[in-house]
Amino acid sequence: MKTFFKKPIVLINICLLLIVVYLGLTIFHIDLKSLFIRPVCKDCNVILISLDTLGANHLPCYGYDRNTAPNLCKFASENILFRNAYSNAGWTLPSHFSIFTSLYPKHHNMETYSDTLSNKIPTLTEILNKNGYQTIWVGSTNDPTLPLNKGLGRGFNKIISNAYRTNIDQWTKGLNDFIENSNKGKKTFLFLHTYWVHDPYLLGNIPNRDKNLFIKDNAYSIPMTTDEFFQFTSGFYKFLIDSLSQDNNESLVNLLSANKKEELIIKLKSAKDLADREAIFTSFLPVTSS
Repeated sequence: MKTFFKKPIVLINICLLLIVVYLGLTIFHIDLKSLFIRPVCKDCNVILISLDTLGANHLPCYGYDRNTAPNLCKFASENILFRNAYSNAGWTLPSHFSIFTSLYPKHHNMETYSDTLSNKIPTLTEILNKNGYQTIWVGSTNDPTLPLNKGLGRGFNKIISNAYRTNIDQWTKGLNDFIENSNKGKKTFLFLHTYWVHDPYLLGNIPNRDKNLFIKDNAYSIPMTTDEFFQFTSGFYKFLIDSLSQDNNESLVNLLSANKKEELIIKLKSAKDLADREAIFTSFLPVTSS
């Protein structure tokens, strides 16, 4: 008698489970066949573009009311747009190591300028390279926030260097190499990086532009021309002291340990003039190599 009643209960449980699975697949529009088939684009070429510091809140395809990126959003409308995508860190270095390792910063441990990626952690480029891909880097080679010599350069066959502000000729060269490889049937990964939407926003270089148009209410004088940007001004000195005094994630602060920050603050405050402060600050900057 006991066995007779157990079987219907088991059957009912199985039926309920199947109903739940079916509803889940239906609600989330999952094609059951797609769970059992191979990738439809195995060995495809890959282009990864990093528009450093570009935020979704300033793109019309994410709801922004100004048409800031018509071509980019047109591309998004014709392809796959991820509505929920989040940076794993607030600045360039750890974010890009997360992109290239698929790990959170606390796991890849690349959170300061002095860190080096463990050889035990493979990068995306190394994996692609081992699977027959030609890999091309187009970006700066002397930027401490993109340290090729700290692990980010592992697996790249070709490095095409450009300045902090991307030289369009270098991008063209990278794309031409990509097309040439593709025509020869070589699987290729192309990485393109740019800071073009990053500050400094040098409006003063635009003819007839009021350079104080957006900065008249700011606490410090923000550089708005190339000459101003490369000057160690009193405004920058105030900004520097404030940044060093706070425990935040600014890349300017991350390059120094707590003891070094305290030492730098003391030396800056005791300096006799701006020129002396600039020399002191420069001496504390990290030395990088390409």
